[in-house]
Amino acid sequence: MMTITRRAAASVLPLVAFALIVSACAKKGDATTTATVAPTQTIGPENIAVARTDTLRSGPPISGTLVAERDARIRSELAGAVQQTYVESGQRVDAGTVMARIDDAAVRDAEMSAKSALTQALVAAEQSRRQKSAPEVALA
Repeated sequence: MMTITRRAAASVLPLVAFALIVSACAKKGDATTTATVAPTQTIGPENIAVARTDTLRSGPPISGTLVAERDARIRSELAGAVQQTYVESGQRVDAGTVMARIDDAAVRDAEMSAKSALTQALVAAEQSRRQKSAPEVALA
């Protein structure tokens, strides 16, 4: 029987490991190299574009006039200064949409004046009715 010393085993072991690695790499390398190698393509500078962010300073040269398909004239039934607007110029609106708020101080003043005139007229009518009936009381 043959006895292998530790020294002999230690010197042969690296050679065996190296032989296994080389044989394993050679087998895989041959099969994968032919299957995965893609043909080389050359891209010229005419096929390269560089994208960057920039501000568009002018549009295409177009001339003409934009005209609305329909337009409307808006008039207030009451006089007064516009205090607030609820829509922008050119914005599409439906019938009945509140578009602005008008200062109604003049209208409120006119209402108070009309109520005061009505009260004065009612008081004058009551006084006139009393004066008309007063001579009848005196005669009776």
